[in-house]
Amino acid sequence: DFAVQSLQAFPLESIVLTKGDLPSNSFRYFHLCEDIRPDLTVFDQEVLTYDWSLPMTREFYPGIKFPGDLLQLYTGLREDNRMA
Repeated sequence: DFAVQSLQAFPLESIVLTKGDLPSNSFRYFHLCEDIRPDLTVFDQEVLTYDWSLPMTREFYPGIKFPGDLLQLYTGLREDNRMA
C-alpha cells in the first residue's frame, strides 16, 4: 500500500528521488513490474553515487541534466579532482 499510494500521489511526469532499500525497491517494483505510473521517472540516490550509474543514466535520460562528474550525497571536489 505504501509504495502504490506514494506513487499515485506524485504530480504527472515527476522525477522521484528515493533513498534507502524500502522505498527504492518498492517504488521500482510497482513502477517497472506492475506498470504503475509509467509517466514517472524514479531514481535511487544511492545507486546514482556508483561510478557507472551517472554515465549510464545520462545515456538513458538525455533530457535530464545532472551537474558534475558524479553524484554524491554531498557536494565538492573529490580527491581524484572530479566534481561531485
